[in-house]
Amino acid sequence: MKKIAWALLCLSLCLGAVCPLSACKKTKNYASSGLAYAIINGECTIMGIGTCSDTDVVVPESIEGAPVTTIAGYAFRNCRRVTSVTLPQTVVRVNEGAFYNCIALSSVRLNDGLSYLGDSVFFNCAALASVTLPQSVTHLGARAFEACQALTSLHIPAAVAEVGEALFCNCSSLSTLSVDDNNEHFRNGNNCLIRRSTGELVAGCEFSVIPDDGTVTRIGNSAFEGSRSLTELVLPSSVTEIGSRAFADCPSLRRVVLSDNVRRVETGAFDGCEALEWNVRELLRYLGSESNPYLALICPETVYVSSADIPAQTKVIAERAMYGCFSLRSVTLGAGVEVIGKEAFLNCTRLTEAIFSNTEGWHIVIGTYHMETHTHAPPENARLLIEEYVFYEWVRH
Repeated sequence: MKKIAWALLCLSLCLGAVCPLSACKKTKNYASSGLAYAIINGECTIMGIGTCSDTDVVVPESIEGAPVTTIAGYAFRNCRRVTSVTLPQTVVRVNEGAFYNCIALSSVRLNDGLSYLGDSVFFNCAALASVTLPQSVTHLGARAFEACQALTSLHIPAAVAEVGEALFCNCSSLSTLSVDDNNEHFRNGNNCLIRRSTGELVAGCEFSVIPDDGTVTRIGNSAFEGSRSLTELVLPSSVTEIGSRAFADCPSLRRVVLSDNVRRVETGAFDGCEALEWNVRELLRYLGSESNPYLALICPETVYVSSADIPAQTKVIAERAMYGCFSLRSVTLGAGVEVIGKEAFLNCTRLTEAIFSNTEGWHIVIGTYHMETHTHAPPENARLLIEEYVFYEWVRH
């Protein structure tokens, strides 16, 4: 009997020493199996979830002796059961949309040595509350964190040299944005990510305040797109350009005061701002400065407008301002107009008359080259606006 008891005890100890799969996941050397992969030129790329059923995915350092260096574009797209991902030290690139729409993903461990995070890499990872970017990261793709609604803060390391647009679009909980003091390309200013070389405000968050110290010259493309807490906007005098979709889809934005120095408003800068109080004149929507309510023509009240008499106070006609106004037949440009944005009258197919109140000093901007042009009789001006030079910016010096 004693021998049987002793044997059972030994057997139980032996069985206890063998961990089940769920416990093994927590051991130091565990790596997920069943991931789809491809080996090219001696390096391994993770292509997808494959047959792996783990919710906590641990990417192996190597497969078949080849180091895992890349997570392929959209590799884990729509993997809605995955809650955490750990990358090995060998990974250097995570490509476009790698974790796109992983709605349950709440934890990501990025490795030292990782340098590239592609466009939309964490798009709609709604449960992702925090991400620590390694010091090795140099590139953050466009819309990398779009719709990460639980994300509350992010620190930009010193090595980051490239940042895409709409980085934090629809990040409704993002309240703190910081940048390493040693970053040579970007700096932080009042929770804004600012490019040092140009003064472009690249991205903001829910509690950003645009610095008024004269350093910000441009609001970048989609810099505040989807911001839910932005209710009022007063641009400092240093701002001369507003990028494409810079403030688009900001549902609470009601009041905008431009700088008198704004000379470019790009496509869709205020699209989808349903609460915005426009300065309306003769069915045209304007935004103004403190002293000039009609500084910039942004869009019409309706595409059925048949004529546009733009006042002398207007300095800027925004890009695509009158796009698709198929009933528009005549336009008069006030003497104060200095800039006509690209495609301002695109698809205004019935426009037959364009009168320039100020006929001198007009140039067509082609890249960095300014080609001098001359105004003509109203029908010829209309043709130039909707056909020959429709895709270029007009500037009066």
